[in-house]
Amino acid sequence: MPREPRNALNAGGRAGIAEMGYAVWKSGGARALYNGVNASIFRQFTYGGLRLALYQPIRDTLAGSGNETPSAGLQILAGGASGAIASAVCTPADVVKLRLQAGSAQYRGVGHALCTIASAEGILKLWRGVVPTSTRAAVVAGVELGFYDIFKTRAINWVSPCLIVDR
Repeated sequence: MPREPRNALNAGGRAGIAEMGYAVWKSGGARALYNGVNASIFRQFTYGGLRLALYQPIRDTLAGSGNETPSAGLQILAGGASGAIASAVCTPADVVKLRLQAGSAQYRGVGHALCTIASAEGILKLWRGVVPTSTRAAVVAGVELGFYDIFKTRAINWVSPCLIVDR
């Protein structure tokens, strides 16, 4: 006889991903596994795009007018700043994503959820959790973007002498 999955919300248990997936499938079918996917895509496009778009201008502003490669610390700082700003701006997308992933039936989609939360609970509820979310994003983006830029610069400097061809 198959074991019934524990419910992580009931009895304080912690279910693994397989148990939670099975429980979601059992309660709502295959469609329930995709709750909030549109909101996840919306959040990723807005946050990811803004984070990448902000990185280079922030890095260049912090570096000043010199033509030298910015220091590693400055690149990591620029990545952290771009992540924090993008996360703060896109926190409403995170709030909507979490609510739709939780399977809230009161929302018909991303736009409806944004409007409903703003009108029913106040516009500031869309920025609930902005400080911890932005702090986490600063750390992640600082490491991701900063180290990517550092390694990219080193790889170009290492490979470019090999690409020079004497004619």
